[in-house]
Amino acid sequence: MASTRAAFFFGSGISRDSGAPMVDELGDALLNGGWEAHSDLRFYPSKSPSTGEAERAQEFLRILAAHISPHLRNHEERDANYEDIYGAALQIASIRS
Repeated sequence: MASTRAAFFFGSGISRDSGAPMVDELGDALLNGGWEAHSDLRFYPSKSPSTGEAERAQEFLRILAAHISPHLRNHEERDANYEDIYGAALQIASIRS
């Protein structure tokens, strides 16, 4: 007998009761929160405004959001969220490969 597998996909709302941030909060933190670049090539939240490399990366993400939000408003009546921005950045990265 062949084994059967199942996959479940849940939105961020499933963790609302745990106090985890929702999509809008994540997007706001991504675009407007303070971030700092770390030596491990990742960005971490900061209590200070973003500077240097983190500020440049954040500005790039703001530009992406500004360009894709009008399309999403027109077709889906919503602004870009962090998943949309990530998807756009991936498309750009794959063009350069």
